[in-house]
Amino acid sequence: RMEVLEETELANIKSEQKEYEEIVNAELIIAQRYEAAEQRCKEEVSRRNVQDKARKQEKKAAHQKINAR
Repeated sequence: RMEVLEETELANIKSEQKEYEEIVNAELIIAQRYEAAEQRCKEEVSRRNVQDKARKQEKKAAHQKINAR
């Protein structure tokens, strides 16, 4: 009878461990998605800053040309 109880307990422990690992993996996937989304946002902000800087530079150059004439 003890042996059966030990086997049952071992099976329960393995089941709980598997469930725990699945939860940890799911949380890891969610964290990776958030990190990827954050990285995309940072890249978008950086890209827009570069575009804005280029636009301002072009506007400044055009203004200088007009003043030179």
